[in-house]
Amino acid sequence: ILLLNREMHDVLSAVISSSKLERDGALTNLELTVKTQPEIASELLVQLQNEIQVRNNWEAKLGLLDSLTIVLNAGGGHTVNPSSLVLIIKENLESAENRVRQAAGRLAGSLCRAFGPNVALDLKSNALCHLKIHLEHQTGVSRNRNNDSTSDENQESTNQIALTASEVFHDTAGWKSLESYMFCLQEVITNTQLTVDQRESRDLLVDEELLILISRACTHKNRFVREMAQNVIGAIVLSHKSCELPNWKNCLMELHQLLATGLSDNWSQVRMSASIATRSFCVVLQESLEEYLPKLLPRMCLNRYYVAEGVRLYSQETWRIVFSADGKEMVAKYINDVVDFYCSQSEAENHAVREAACACITELALKIDKSVMQSHIQKLIDTLMICFEDDSWPVRDAACLACGYFAECYHEQTSPKADALLEKFLQNLVDNIPSVREGAAVSLARMCRTHTSLQTTVQNKTTELLKAVASQTENSSQFDDLDKSPAVYSVVKKIHDNDASLHENQTMYSCGSLAPKMNRGGASPKGGCTSCLFRRPGQPWEMTDGGVLLLAELSALTDYQKFTESCMQLVAAVFTHKGYTHHVKLFTTVYKAIPKLASGLGKRFKSYLEFFLDGIFYGLRCENRLAAAASEDCLKALAKQFGPNILKGRIAAYDERYAEQASGLLGV
Repeated sequence: ILLLNREMHDVLSAVISSSKLERDGALTNLELTVKTQPEIASELLVQLQNEIQVRNNWEAKLGLLDSLTIVLNAGGGHTVNPSSLVLIIKENLESAENRVRQAAGRLAGSLCRAFGPNVALDLKSNALCHLKIHLEHQTGVSRNRNNDSTSDENQESTNQIALTASEVFHDTAGWKSLESYMFCLQEVITNTQLTVDQRESRDLLVDEELLILISRACTHKNRFVREMAQNVIGAIVLSHKSCELPNWKNCLMELHQLLATGLSDNWSQVRMSASIATRSFCVVLQESLEEYLPKLLPRMCLNRYYVAEGVRLYSQETWRIVFSADGKEMVAKYINDVVDFYCSQSEAENHAVREAACACITELALKIDKSVMQSHIQKLIDTLMICFEDDSWPVRDAACLACGYFAECYHEQTSPKADALLEKFLQNLVDNIPSVREGAAVSLARMCRTHTSLQTTVQNKTTELLKAVASQTENSSQFDDLDKSPAVYSVVKKIHDNDASLHENQTMYSCGSLAPKMNRGGASPKGGCTSCLFRRPGQPWEMTDGGVLLLAELSALTDYQKFTESCMQLVAAVFTHKGYTHHVKLFTTVYKAIPKLASGLGKRFKSYLEFFLDGIFYGLRCENRLAAAASEDCLKALAKQFGPNILKGRIAAYDERYAEQASGLLGV
């Protein structure tokens, strides 16, 4: 490479190096050079174009394409014929190497910025031509990616058709030039600077043909293509913010439908791209946004609880930007659309979406005015009752918590279903997942605040659960017939599920949902884990664990104070059963419950303190560190409530050795 000086010669030699480190360093030096010596930009463009024609290895092409982009961005394109650069872009968009195709797309953006709409229309026409070709050559089974509507059983069974290895690959891997042409299109639209006077060029740049192809790409089977399609939508919106065209209204109606599809996609990356495009859409429209909110607002609201952190945090920030302090009022205004969407998402294939839907339904109970919610309570409760039977325990837990809030806030509307809700709460109270038991105890206590007719039933059931540990066998197992390996994506599986035939050729999902599909509540068994086969009856120690958690919550209710006192000896009796494997887990629950019981009963708890001292000090000596830490925290909480000196005096009256052991913890 012959250049004006030796230093530039060395820089451009490094640009075509096979080492990424050398190329990156050379590109940085080149950028500094053209900024300080803009007069050499034209000569550089010519030499770079000549050099890229004779280079065959992808590393050299990548470096040279990025170099051309840098020089064009520095303003060196005014003396060059853009048609030669257009040919270079078109040739490299078909490269076998993705990084080269991406570099060609970036160069297309810089070229459009430098030469305006004529070049942009040429590149756009080329991209659309190739997009048509690639889209028409789709292979494999077409599957519905939109979770907005519920499929019937026949449709659902159709969606379960097994995929070949090739089809699964195409579902998750990049589709080479198709994805790259979408990126090129995004760069062209983003970087084409058009004025109000250039209405004709703007109309040609974003026309009906483009919208049709973008619509097809948004429902494409490959998630990379869907992701890029959402990026193109964002580019279209931003490029038109300075000038409203006659056909802009129709364009917006089409785009907001496509954004709604992306906001409900199974893949988090697609949701993220759609979320970014949606924020642009909302910010650009501002005052005229209202007519598009029935579709967009429910999806924006749900994504604030989505499992993928990036989507969740970005959606929360978008909500603050777009609605400021008026979020509750906007949800109330579109409550029909919001409720319909939440209920449909509770039946989504992705269990993380079902969990988010339950969390959003909880938010409705807590934040939306009761007068607005009155006509929707039954529909929401029915939806949550189905979610109680979900294979995914986080969904069951979220549904349980939501029902607890509804039962507390809407006593009259939930009274007809009180017995059914009680049954579900008690079912979760003996679940094999500890956090599900905790959620059930909290929710049932909320229900008991307003549904006084359940008091006798709840008290009898609590007593029964507290006594259950007495029948615990020596060889307890937390998960009898379940795989002992760590749970993945909140799903525990049975040992027979290691049968490969149950998991091959299944649809793959992103973030939190890569595990085999879990049936939603009420779904008919189709193999693998189902609601009736997946969960086993609670073991006696787990039943008592749920009973202790429930009693701790009930102790704060005035109507249950006497009952709580009558159960103190039953709770203390738990410490006498140590002959089974998981006794320390149950003891840990009791240690955490004692401060709640003391807080609920107040000074009356002092008369029952000695019942628990042997068990508490057993925990302090326990080799299980969680149990030891819980017992220590228990003593400190009691000392804070009753005073360390009073507590130490009570302990000393029971056993001087315990008092000496507690002195260090209590600081007295």
